[in-house]
Amino acid sequence: MIAIMSMRGILPIVLLFVFVLGAVSFILMTGAPPEEGIRDGAVKYVREEFSRVNLEEGKDFTLGAVEILSQTEEAAVIDLPVDSIREDLPSGFLLELKKTGGAWEVTHDLRDLFSQAATAKEFVQGVGGRLSGLYRDRYRIAVTIKEGTPFNIGLSRFGKDVIGTFEFRFAIPRSDGKHDRGIYSERFLYKGGEWVRQGRGQLLEGLSPR
Repeated sequence: MIAIMSMRGILPIVLLFVFVLGAVSFILMTGAPPEEGIRDGAVKYVREEFSRVNLEEGKDFTLGAVEILSQTEEAAVIDLPVDSIREDLPSGFLLELKKTGGAWEVTHDLRDLFSQAATAKEFVQGVGGRLSGLYRDRYRIAVTIKEGTPFNIGLSRFGKDVIGTFEFRFAIPRSDGKHDRGIYSERFLYKGGEWVRQGRGQLLEGLSPR
């Protein structure tokens, strides 16, 4: 009877020891939390980028806190603010990281990625075609957006979303020899490695035909 009672008293202690040992082993095998690895990977990338152009941290720039905007087991998108009195430096980085061999590495600077996509001939033609369709449907005017029409692109975040903006600035000749000037913009959400168009484009009405 004494032996049985002693075993009952020891059993909880043994189970607790096994649980603690298992938890410690899991932490040692899996390493630091993924959020820490993501932040370390982003900071390392930006420091290396600035180091290549001989910029010194604490003198030329200061890095803010990394904010994770989205995260899966294998990929993450982050926002890393940059503080600097230099006007030639970006105010921050929007980066995509992927887990490779247990480490988180930056695969894309999303500003560069959107710039590559939005300046491609097919992309520009697609926006121009939708603008022509908008004029046809709304004003019954046939408009052709010629190659070389000026445009602006930009990237920013809204909440947790990363949004790219494409903006056409154009002029349409009138019968009196003057021009109606317009601004047309579309927004693209970065999702799943793609730029997904959000709704219909917006035409600045104040500059549309009257």
